[in-house]
Amino acid sequence: MGADHVACALFFFMQGLCASTWAARIPAIAEQLGLSDVVLGSVLFCAPLASWCAMPVAGFLVGRFGSRPVLRVSALYQALGVVAIGWAPTPWALVAALMAYGIANTLVQISVNAQAVATERRTGASWMATYHGLWSMGAFAGAALAAGLMAQQIGPKGHVTVMLAGVLALYAWGARKLLADPPDRGTGVKAWARPDRELVTLGGLAFLAMFCETAMFDWSGMYMGRVVQLPAQVAGTAYAAMMAAMAIGRFGADVAVGRMGLLRTLRLGGALSVLGMGLAVLWPQALPASFGFTLVGLGLAPLVPLLMGAAGRATALPPGVALAWTSTLGFAGAMAAPPTLGWLSAHLGLRVAFVLPIALATTFALGLRGRPLVRPDLANRPAIG
Repeated sequence: MGADHVACALFFFMQGLCASTWAARIPAIAEQLGLSDVVLGSVLFCAPLASWCAMPVAGFLVGRFGSRPVLRVSALYQALGVVAIGWAPTPWALVAALMAYGIANTLVQISVNAQAVATERRTGASWMATYHGLWSMGAFAGAALAAGLMAQQIGPKGHVTVMLAGVLALYAWGARKLLADPPDRGTGVKAWARPDRELVTLGGLAFLAMFCETAMFDWSGMYMGRVVQLPAQVAGTAYAAMMAAMAIGRFGADVAVGRMGLLRTLRLGGALSVLGMGLAVLWPQALPASFGFTLVGLGLAPLVPLLMGAAGRATALPPGVALAWTSTLGFAGAMAAPPTLGWLSAHLGLRVAFVLPIALATTFALGLRGRPLVRPDLANRPAIG
């Protein structure tokens, strides 16, 4: 295992740590700034909107300069964006901080996955599912840190400052060890070439998966606090359990695909997500709801990584173009989740609002019945996602 492999893994871990740090503090930040559900949903929409808009720029920068320099800059930018979110004194400052974070998140996401592809090619082995599992481990670490700090009555400002110190310590070693992949010289295919039927299918599935994932990521803590009526520190522990389950699910995704196949693994993930969310909605008490969100973490875990991996083998388009399309359609789901759940929560209540992601996860699972995701003539094409 080379140093570049470990460095790439560290940057996935840091991305998860940054993401869960601010997500775990959403209830506290909303209370401090006096945000209603509708306003909060609109504010949270800013991060995925900025991420989605930045995708073409991120792809251009990685292609022009290679993943290493883009990742070095954007990882620092992302950590500072989290600090800005925690320190935001007004709703408009929070909007600006979330948009800055969203742009940085896309730059990190595209560059770190490109770095992972380069590392896989150098080693001749598949590591993508493990890397995404390390993202989830970082998210679990951030959630656990949040639960511990909240138990000590430490507010968002102190929390994000502690997170920044940890990221800088990891960055100081990892940034020097990243693989120096050469810039992409191009394949003659336009970056936004028209997607074929297989790619549209994968993009639609990614939309459903990322809607549900973002909905759980942004609103599960609010659900545990408001509907289940748990104190903040206990709600944070339940959120950490969901992140831990997601990490376990991602580490086991490759094994599951080897034993059950891609379609059955994805269907099982969708079914577990439906079961977990349904349990939390039908039985909104501490133990069943916590167990439900743990099942949600296991169910959602393999969906996005496996869909991205399939995109590299499902179409005659170059893998990078296929991944860009799938990511763009998936992020549309991530963008739609925060304001939609916020509006539904304000008008129908948060418990009823959770019926929508249940319905979408059900659609995901049922939509995979008998549907091949990889064309037979491309079935043996190496996976890159």
